[in-house]
Amino acid sequence: MTKNVIKLNPYEGERTKIFQPELSSVRIQSQNGWFTVHKYINESKKFLPFQKNSRYKRYLQKIIVPAEHFYKLRFQLDRMGVNRLSLFPDLDGAADYSEWLNSFLEDEQKSVI
Repeated sequence: MTKNVIKLNPYEGERTKIFQPELSSVRIQSQNGWFTVHKYINESKKFLPFQKNSRYKRYLQKIIVPAEHFYKLRFQLDRMGVNRLSLFPDLDGAADYSEWLNSFLEDEQKSVI
């Protein structure tokens, strides 16, 4: 079964676009990477961020994890397969994940004491 793909140039046009790249690195594939090209406002010489874009801001949700719960969330995400190694499947990601498995991070030390 072939996938119908419409090829568009994300840099053409006057509004913010969201797209998944055709060619991806292993890291982008692991993260299921998507990209944005933001609308450029000539008057201010700036790109329009999502939180100020009426087309997208209603879809944004900010989640604040209190610092004292962050280490628990990190362990729960790891149990579900979300960690430095799964997000960054390269040597650096493997080293970071191995270090985390074999040591206490600063926020974890406070919770154990």
